[in-house]
Amino acid sequence: MTTMVDLKAQVIDTINHNDKIVTITLDGPAKTLKHPLYIFKTDNKKMQISGYNNLIDSFTREKILGKINPDWIESINVIKDKEATEKYGQLGQFGVVIIEFKKGTLDNLPDEISKLFTDN
Repeated sequence: MTTMVDLKAQVIDTINHNDKIVTITLDGPAKTLKHPLYIFKTDNKKMQISGYNNLIDSFTREKILGKINPDWIESINVIKDKEATEKYGQLGQFGVVIIEFKKGTLDNLPDEISKLFTDN
């Protein structure tokens, strides 16, 4: 099963869990494309990870995306351009990907990831 959010562009992240793949692509030239701000939401908690030149956040993003089971995803929303920067400031300059998990997903995540979630 493959679910794709495609805005006719470069693949920036892929979630692969037990052969279930979610591919996220965003518009922009490959050389200048930066990762968007990721916001993960579940059970009235959220975590956000910026993608702008932050190696710690990049490592955390990759670790989290590698642990996501696509069956846990309720929805994926993409905000871009002016709307993203108006709502999230500089963190939203490369777009925002909001991944909302189904209720109860926080219990399925490893402790090292679930502890990164804070109250909404």
